[in-house]
Amino acid sequence: MDSFFYDPPHGRVKILFEDDDFVAVDKPSGLLTVPGKELRHKDSMLSRLQKVFPNISVIHRLDMDTSGIVLFAKNKNSQILVSKQFSERLVKKFYVARVLGQIMKLSGTIVIPLAKDWPQRPLQKVCRKYGKFAKTRWRLLESFSDPKGRMFSNLLIQPITGRTHQIRIHFKEIGFPIIGDNFYGNKYCKAIGRRLNLHAYSLKFYHAGRGCYLRLTTRDENSHSLCEPDFVI
Repeated sequence: MDSFFYDPPHGRVKILFEDDDFVAVDKPSGLLTVPGKELRHKDSMLSRLQKVFPNISVIHRLDMDTSGIVLFAKNKNSQILVSKQFSERLVKKFYVARVLGQIMKLSGTIVIPLAKDWPQRPLQKVCRKYGKFAKTRWRLLESFSDPKGRMFSNLLIQPITGRTHQIRIHFKEIGFPIIGDNFYGNKYCKAIGRRLNLHAYSLKFYHAGRGCYLRLTTRDENSHSLCEPDFVI
């Protein structure tokens, strides 16, 4: 794919949690988690935070277009411990999303293997022969129609694995693409949403320094609005 146009949002970093070991932020849609290779792609959540916390390091990432919780470590030991939890699938992550179409089931599980789509980097693709195992659970929060009669569904989503673009591809494959998805959505999704309607709202991990599990959140999953003010139709 051609090099993307990068115009990151401005404004203060919204810190959700901070202690001696971690900093958690609410990343806005349109901002890279870490700097890109080109100079024009250097602005990122990491580079912004490093101006205040010079020694922080990355634990995990969100897609540029996805908003929500990102956790950074303030020291190497914390980074290693929580990164291990991510790799062993011990961290519980939940997202909210708005998809095109009315989902009739109350919940479900999607298991579709994914692989890199090398000719169209950074896209991923379904590959049932060579792809990596990818599993996503979801629960329906509500379905509704707009004044034009178009149907939408709001979902609570738990990715069990953490493949690149996993949630976006999985819902596209079952016929319910995410609103505002310029990579995998159809023409209606791209035309309706001003941004990707996918938000990482909750993250739970074991905080060794405190000796307990810590759950971070940006919103109530049962909130009718679900998303930021610009999550509009």
